[in-house]
Amino acid sequence: MSIGKLHFRSFGRVEIWRKQSDQLRALATKRMRVMLLNIDKPLRMSTLHETGCAYIPKPHGTPSKPLEQLGREGGWFAASSESAGKAIANRELPDGAFKLCNYCWGRI
Repeated sequence: MSIGKLHFRSFGRVEIWRKQSDQLRALATKRMRVMLLNIDKPLRMSTLHETGCAYIPKPHGTPSKPLEQLGREGGWFAASSESAGKAIANRELPDGAFKLCNYCWGRI
């Protein structure tokens, strides 16, 4: 398989990732500090990450976990602070648990 074919096959994913990155940049310009809240429905858990966290998958918006809405398995939401993240988590997943990412918040 040549590099050209690999690039062509992943082109759709790259475009989706670029679009989502542009959305996050737009959110970042509106707010001083942007964090991402990962809501995981199967685990009943919400985790707040810093934007540059190594544990955020790329792309972070998928059909089952879209940006700014809940999908089949959960979703990703932008939050400006820890309290805003908790408020979003309580609104979207009222009976779920909330935690801060251990990697982002220096607990590892």
